[in-house]
Amino acid sequence: MLLLGALTLSSLNMEEGVGDAAVPRYTTCGLIGATSKDDKCPSLETGSDEEEQLLLLFNIAVSTVVFNVLTFLLSLSSHWDYGTELHFNIQVFISVINIGLFSGLVGWFNASAKQTEAQITLNYANNVYYQSFDPYAVVVVGVVLGVLDLVIFNSLNLKVFSGRCDAGNK
Repeated sequence: MLLLGALTLSSLNMEEGVGDAAVPRYTTCGLIGATSKDDKCPSLETGSDEEEQLLLLFNIAVSTVVFNVLTFLLSLSSHWDYGTELHFNIQVFISVINIGLFSGLVGWFNASAKQTEAQITLNYANNVYYQSFDPYAVVVVGVVLGVLDLVIFNSLNLKVFSGRCDAGNK
């Protein structure tokens, strides 16, 4: 989940421009409106809904990365018997929070203005956000993996581990 959040954040925060004129992509380029290879970075209007949308996407992506870094550190400490029981007991909440964060990203990606099929195709082929990889697909995968984690972990916890985490020791 950390990798998926970091991929999304990197797509939003990549620099546009050169040298001192370089700014984060989410402050300059719109998610929609790219119509040709020459127009890879559609401009944003100050105070527009799209500017707010991109700011919220960036903030949720940062929150996702920070949350998953903290979860990763807790997971690492569990390997040395620090917080193992805590990590095991809160895994359900970690999964639910990840589902919520990635669902928020999916929702805000979908908040773009309505476009025709032709406009969507042109934008997807030309927009700078979709050149290396599709950040929308990444956040959808995050939701799917979060749900699988929640379901599989709970099944293992209740059926196999019977609510204990002692690696089979009795």
